[in-house]
Amino acid sequence: MGLLYAAGAGIHAMALPLMLGLLVAATHVALVRQRAQDPTSRATRTLHDLEIVFLAALVPVFYSRTGEVISAFGLTHRDDALMGVDRSLLGWLFPDGQISFWLDSSSWWGPQTLLGRVATEFLQLAYFSYYVWGYLLFLILGFRWVQDRSHVSLAELKAFMQAWVGCYLVNFLGYILVPAVGPQFVFASHYTHPLQGFWVTPALRDFIHARQTTVEDCFPSGHTAMSWVTGLYAWKLTPSYGRWALGAAIPVTAATLFLRYHYVADLLAAVPLVGLGLAWGDWIRLPLQRAKVER
Repeated sequence: MGLLYAAGAGIHAMALPLMLGLLVAATHVALVRQRAQDPTSRATRTLHDLEIVFLAALVPVFYSRTGEVISAFGLTHRDDALMGVDRSLLGWLFPDGQISFWLDSSSWWGPQTLLGRVATEFLQLAYFSYYVWGYLLFLILGFRWVQDRSHVSLAELKAFMQAWVGCYLVNFLGYILVPAVGPQFVFASHYTHPLQGFWVTPALRDFIHARQTTVEDCFPSGHTAMSWVTGLYAWKLTPSYGRWALGAAIPVTAATLFLRYHYVADLLAAVPLVGLGLAWGDWIRLPLQRAKVER
């Protein structure tokens, strides 16, 4: 990923992510050697900590350069192709296959109705909460590891990090391979009613837009994929928190369509991304490892 980004944005722009990638690799090599000598030493624990920190730092750094890479390569937006997928799947049910068109004209759920404004406000909050759930799970698992320093806590933390960081990087790769800006921009002149909400919606939308480093962040839906990856890991590793995180994944997914951020095609593409995360993080075996140690 670092080499691909460097080819687009330039070595100078990618110095930090390339350095982080090298640090992850170097730390892992040192960790393997140190673990073979003394798996319980302070040096081993420190290397584990550094590897996890470097991995976590990769996510925001790569995201911040994605727009530059897309611009540098001069990639064509693929919104037409994604609209075609929506039209093929849902054209018989919604105008042009777009749920947002149907909602816009609905006398019950339209943005101009009371129910529509309440739904907009709630779903905008849910959409924004996506930025909290994953990082909070990372902190919960990290604090558990710092407290007990057990092999199981470390395995759980690293499993989530493998899934989380891996999914994010593949998600960013999707932005580059299939650059698209989404319904909110493509159909801006087609909507009759703006998304109003009440008090929070305008502030949150402005906050999100002001901090976007690329507008081609549509395919696949990272909000959908990462919300479900986080929710499923939280449900297995810390059930009390997991019930909330998994429950939040439902309105976050609905918000991507209701708030005009994504096509249905983007949500469908998020499904295999969730599967990749679960596979990379060995999600199925995680509770078995903890149960075995506790026995």
